[in-house]
Amino acid sequence: MRDDLNLSGQDARRQLTALLGYGRLDTSQLGMAATNRAVLVAGGKIGLNKRHIYELPLPLSLRLKADWHRFTVTLAFAAPTVGQLTRYRSAKVYFHTPDMSLAGDNRINAEHRAVRRGSLQHEIIEGYRAMTFVDGDTFPIHVECMDDAQHLRAGNTIRYALVVSVETAERTSNTIHEEVRDRLRIRARARGRVRL
Repeated sequence: MRDDLNLSGQDARRQLTALLGYGRLDTSQLGMAATNRAVLVAGGKIGLNKRHIYELPLPLSLRLKADWHRFTVTLAFAAPTVGQLTRYRSAKVYFHTPDMSLAGDNRINAEHRAVRRGSLQHEIIEGYRAMTFVDGDTFPIHVECMDDAQHLRAGNTIRYALVVSVETAERTSNTIHEEVRDRLRIRARARGRVRL
């Protein structure tokens, strides 16, 4: 994930709480999870016709196993509103996943075009088919911004928060949390070396 988009500390709590709206964020719980699930939180500000790309490392323990698995992606954003129009947002922010085949199955519970109509997009990709990928592959998530009811002025940005999780049954794998965490740490170290 891009460093300039990752949130940390007090600023993260304020921004995420304002966007997600489900009570105060308990940061003492960050870094802790069930071993068969990994949850990533990111966010930032995006301008018109921009794309931010996030890549969730795919856990090797899920590869080639025809067992239950689920990816959940939630995007919340706060766009300026236009009260006198039926299309009330000045701009819309949405995510899409260019390679759904990596998740092994299809979206459930909602039609993926319909969930883009509000300011919260929540999608679940669940299935039982074996996932075929190679070591180092990621599940890409593209966050994009475009005009809706009116033009977003040049230089203006829209705040957003993104929460992504991958999980499976405990009998399938109890190392997903570790696998994703370790791959993200390796990626962060590599970026740190490149900057020096």
